[in-house]
Amino acid sequence: MVAFDYGLKRNILRCLASAGCKVTVVPAQTSAEDILERKPDGVFLSNGPGDPAATGKYAVPEIKKLVASGLPIFGICLGHQMLALALGARTSKMHQGHHGANHPVKDHTTSKVEITSMNHGFTVDRDTLPGELEETHVSLFDGSNCGLRLTGKPVFSVQYHPEASPGPQDSHYLFARFIDFIREAKGVALPFAGWGVFAKFSKPLRKQGSIWRPCWTPDQVRGFGSGGNVKIPNSGTRGSRGEGGIKEQAPRPARGFPHIFRNLTCCS
Repeated sequence: MVAFDYGLKRNILRCLASAGCKVTVVPAQTSAEDILERKPDGVFLSNGPGDPAATGKYAVPEIKKLVASGLPIFGICLGHQMLALALGARTSKMHQGHHGANHPVKDHTTSKVEITSMNHGFTVDRDTLPGELEETHVSLFDGSNCGLRLTGKPVFSVQYHPEASPGPQDSHYLFARFIDFIREAKGVALPFAGWGVFAKFSKPLRKQGSIWRPCWTPDQVRGFGSGGNVKIPNSGTRGSRGEGGIKEQAPRPARGFPHIFRNLTCCS
């Protein structure tokens, strides 16, 4: 899969690698044509700083093309806001913004409440959502929008940071949901990620509704993706809106998830 770097947080890469993804990170201004030439299984729209309308000047037209391609798409924070702009909604500046690691959010698709981490000063205006966009998550502090999905396509996003793990794992299901969308789009009959991205499975799964679940309690919990290959373009330091990408760094395993970046490489 391909991840856009609008200001990407490294732990997002750990979570994607833990879910079994081979991730190629590309600069913020990469064109949709370049992405589609890579023939990825899915596209991730990262977090980042600033006004989504500013970064969206170059990003939103490309996101529109990627949505039209039918690829599974998952956005977080700034990626969520720019996906909303690409789909016809508008964003607005908040009076104070949301910052911190104790924000309760309700997932309307499950009726569960998650404790989330947030750091944003803009929000998607729910009154501007077109009919095909469904609001999936809301803040229980002020009722503002915290999640969307596009009806009939494997496209969704959230405003908060599931990789920050304040819950600590309340929101990790979102990475599993993304993998389920990818596997469904590819016609793969037996996805492993529907029950949670951090379980090591060693026994068969059964299908409950649209989700594949293990037939047992996992006997060991650790990260998927040992030896996973995460490619990051060494395109210099990140600019004011994340134009530069992430600098290549020495591999550093996530705590509890060893060897996720064992094969970290740089792509040209």
